[in-house]
Amino acid sequence: MGVGRGKIPQIKDMEIGVNVVESARAYDIALVQRFDSLAAMQEYQTNPVHQAILPYLREAASSVAVDYTS
Repeated sequence: MGVGRGKIPQIKDMEIGVNVVESARAYDIALVQRFDSLAAMQEYQTNPVHQAILPYLREAASSVAVDYTS
C-alpha cells in the first residue's frame, strides 16, 4: 500500500502497520504519515498522486483520521 511513498514530497515519513490483536473495536490496518508542518499536510491533500489514490482507498476501506501536531 505504500503507493505514494517517495512520490509525494510533502510526506516526511510513512508507516503502515497491520493489527496484531483481534478486537471488535480494532481496525485491520493503520497508516501513519508525518509532515514537516500543517502547511505541508494541507498541500498533500491536493497532491495529484494523493488524489489519484483516494478513490481506491474510499472503495477498499473505511477510515478514521486524527490530525495533530507534536
